[in-house]
Amino acid sequence: MDEIGGNSFIDELIPDSMINKEKETRFEGTLFWTAIDSTVERSDIQELESYYKHKLPASYISFLQHRHFIELQLGGYSIGFFENLPGSLVQDIKQEIESYYENLIERNFLPFAALSDHGVLCFDANQNDNNTDYPVVSFDHEDGYEDHELYSENFISMFKEFEENLDYWIKNKREKNNAT
Repeated sequence: MDEIGGNSFIDELIPDSMINKEKETRFEGTLFWTAIDSTVERSDIQELESYYKHKLPASYISFLQHRHFIELQLGGYSIGFFENLPGSLVQDIKQEIESYYENLIERNFLPFAALSDHGVLCFDANQNDNNTDYPVVSFDHEDGYEDHELYSENFISMFKEFEENLDYWIKNKREKNNAT
């Protein structure tokens, strides 16, 4: 995150346990934050699955149970996973979805991340079998989130692509920083 993202955020919205006291901010009203070990429990996952009305992929569950973060934006793709703060995972995801993407759940699309400033990534749960390793699809706000495109075969393959591009993103970010 230090290399490709920039983990500063509005100071009053960062839980005390996530404030990075070792870094000084450049902008008034912001602080740097750090990811911390997740406290997401199975009951949180079950509540989220109940809200989605679908089981979630094991890879996504593992992702949620790994670390808490405020923003997780991945490189050139500008994917902003919905925030995962201690004690408020389900509440935060519900609020994000109900503010922008509620009609997608009714159509068996499970939103989990914003895509740049124009769309959303979802799991496509329109499968009739018990396989929860759903494809990841993208929707654009330009058409009211009506039409979707395949983004990735599944959650894990999406991260494999990120990993393949990570060195490029870091190099690109360093070059931009050195140019200024």
